Amino acid sequence: MPAWYSSICLHANWHCNRAQDRLLEARGGDLRWGRSLYRRLRAHGLANVGMEGYVVVLEGGSPGARLKQANFEQIRQEAVNAGFITNEEVDQVLILLDDPDFAISSHLMFTAWGRRP
Repeated sequence: MPAWYSSICLHANWHCNRAQDRLLEARGGDLRWGRSLYRRLRAHGLANVGMEGYVVVLEGGSPGARLKQANFEQIRQEAVNAGFITNEEVDQVLILLDDPDFAISSHLMFTAWGRRP
């Protein structure tokens, strides 16, 4: 795989993820909420609070990559109309997400727990 391929892949994928994030924020979504979960549980008086972060590597063609493709297809028109991304960038990412030589990481997912004292 040529060096330029990796750079183009990361750029296009970053733009798709950022467009998705901007649309979530425009609807009132708080992208920092997960990172504040530990503090929120403690503030509610829970004891034995814990939290872990989890990232998955999504290989092209995998179920996770197909989910990302479906997500990007769903937001494509609105994100393009808002100027967050171009159709060409979305097309690049959709192709990459089918390529078994391509892999990206998922968003950081959190698991948190606590108990009433």
